[in-house]
Amino acid sequence: MLAQQQSQSQDQQGQWSTTPPTSGHYLTNAYFFKGASGAGHWGVGVDSDKTEGFATNDKVPKFLRDILLVIGVPLPGAVHPDSMVNQSGVERFYKPLTDAQFESAQSAMNRRESHPGLYSLYGRNCALWDQSVDHSAGVNGVPHIVSFPMVLRLWYPQE
Repeated sequence: MLAQQQSQSQDQQGQWSTTPPTSGHYLTNAYFFKGASGAGHWGVGVDSDKTEGFATNDKVPKFLRDILLVIGVPLPGAVHPDSMVNQSGVERFYKPLTDAQFESAQSAMNRRESHPGLYSLYGRNCALWDQSVDHSAGVNGVPHIVSFPMVLRLWYPQE
């Protein structure tokens, strides 16, 4: 399943795991199957299960926002805590980090929080932000082939 696909991604620190390390820094990638109105959502965090995701800033009414996103209109983005995402059907993956990798990942997250820019469902979305944080730490993260959550949802449907 998804864990098998993710665990194939390796770097010098070893494989992704579905249990957090017992010591040291680590990166958390989380996939929320029911997030983003059922399309799926990726979140990322460091040293915690409390991940954050990149999405729209919620200043546009939801019904209009969903229509604009589906037709490809970029909207102002924001980093949100994933505690707002439906927590049923979540898979978390963990990767040990060196101190330098931890600093790089945290710095990438802080930059996006300070300067979120535009969110685009088809180009600058939660999965690609997750991937950019992984890459900033020198970690092979979310495979490029599954960077678009709706495709992943089709491959791994949930009840």
